[in-house]
Amino acid sequence: MSENVFSDGSSPPTGATSREQTAGGPEGSPTSNVRRVLVVEFRDEVFSRLSADLEAAGMEVERASSAAEASRRYARRPADLLVVEVDLPDETGWLLASKLRLAEPEVRIWVYTPWSSAVEVALANFVGVDELINYGGDLWRLRDELLDRLARPFGGASSCRTDGSAGRTAPARAAA
Repeated sequence: MSENVFSDGSSPPTGATSREQTAGGPEGSPTSNVRRVLVVEFRDEVFSRLSADLEAAGMEVERASSAAEASRRYARRPADLLVVEVDLPDETGWLLASKLRLAEPEVRIWVYTPWSSAVEVALANFVGVDELINYGGDLWRLRDELLDRLARPFGGASSCRTDGSAGRTAPARAAA
């Protein structure tokens, strides 16, 4: 693996903790797996809404306004979950997700978009996105989708697939 995969010159994190090491709280609770969330969002109003709701749910929230800033912040202090807007000012959320997945295979990455297509679902699978959230351009729906997903226990490898409900996608789990 390349020593430096990020366009901003930062290197992947060293000594990042695994999912199991970051667990805290009762098994299966939202906080048992996610404590720290890096939200990659350039719009102030969207970040403010998401941050307030994630903090109210007990998460520590950090912001990055661009893919380059997200790479730097993650390299300095890895988060348990990255929540990424697909259309960032400097590069796409897909490219950021791909770079982070190469540098840190265990990172959880959720990408959100106002509208998704079969091509975007295929791209999410290709780059290893854990959740693709289609929120229809409604900020309240995005908030609800994030909180709903955080309420579910995490675990195992996943990939995105369409689940037929309101254009959402959900992780496809391998059979045990």
